[in-house]
Amino acid sequence: MLKFIIRIIAVAVFTAVLSLSASALCEHSFECAPNKENLVYNNDMTHSYYCLKGCGCRGTVNGGLNGKEECTFSFASERKATCTEEGIRIYMCTVCYNRYEEKLSAEKHSYTKARILPTCTRMGYDCYTCSDCGDYYEDNFVQPVSHISDAGTIEIIPTCGKSGALKEACRVCGTVIGRKTLRELAEFEDYTPSAVEGFKVKEVSSSSVKLSWKKSEYALSYKVYFSTDKKKWRSVSADKTSVTVKKLKPSKKYYFKIKAVGDGVSSADSGMITAYTLPERVSFTDVVSVRKASATVKWNKLSNISGYELSFSRYEFGKKKNIKTVYINTSTRKTVKKLKSGKKYYFRVRAYKAVNGRKIYGPYSKTKTVKIR
Repeated sequence: MLKFIIRIIAVAVFTAVLSLSASALCEHSFECAPNKENLVYNNDMTHSYYCLKGCGCRGTVNGGLNGKEECTFSFASERKATCTEEGIRIYMCTVCYNRYEEKLSAEKHSYTKARILPTCTRMGYDCYTCSDCGDYYEDNFVQPVSHISDAGTIEIIPTCGKSGALKEACRVCGTVIGRKTLRELAEFEDYTPSAVEGFKVKEVSSSSVKLSWKKSEYALSYKVYFSTDKKKWRSVSADKTSVTVKKLKPSKKYYFKIKAVGDGVSSADSGMITAYTLPERVSFTDVVSVRKASATVKWNKLSNISGYELSFSRYEFGKKKNIKTVYINTSTRKTVKKLKSGKKYYFRVRAYKAVNGRKIYGPYSKTKTVKIR
């Protein structure tokens, strides 16, 4: 057994001696092979080459045997840093493709601030949201504001035999703030709602009239009366201080009056007011240019009106340039002359009602265009 081990050691020593002898006798060539097959990567950011003559030695042209060349690094690629993770910048050797990485610190969040105002039901605060990643947090909290009391609602009307109750609530969120007792009325006291004041017309269309008024003391609701002859009256009810009376006839004079309604009792009538509904919208039936430098327009006939207003222009009406207007009493057609041939003209028409020296206009028709012969 000992002889076998000695024989193995002898063979190893002999092989090493032969290798050293070959290396010593080799005229090394450490140039880079065309396909870089003899290139060696080193862990210390250097590289070298195996001898092209196959002796197994490594080195470089300038450094000789066991020589090393420092890697020449250039920028290769980059993953940019964000507000949620670091970035990486990669450099690679232009010769051996050895590489190293440079870490890029994460960016700061880009927050936008929004102010949430406090209400009587929630706190106020500043909210910050990152425009890049959506990260969100809240800060600078402010306590809720106090409830804002309304004028109060009568739950139980006081009479000469019992006390009443008034409920106060927040006019923002509706939370009941408290209740008050209304004293019992003496037998001679009157709890009739006061007559309505401030009764007026707010808006008018061809089929409706919107009315408004001031709140009446002790009123639980209101009843609005309307008529065209002050003999036959119709009515609508309202819980608030405004109402829109609908399904009216166009170009008509209407009379209106109002009462405040309490618990089984009503106020006196308010003063009577009047309003005229607007004429209906007119529709064109034809717009043509048959003769040179002229155009003939026709529209549908409306009842209970004083006439029509026809407008025309070479420009769209929204621009308000060179708009000309003619008035027609009863006819539903008009030939407009002295127009410029080859030009495009815009036409529109509306009805009007003459009342006490002024004109009450209905809405304009849809605009029609025609090219003049």
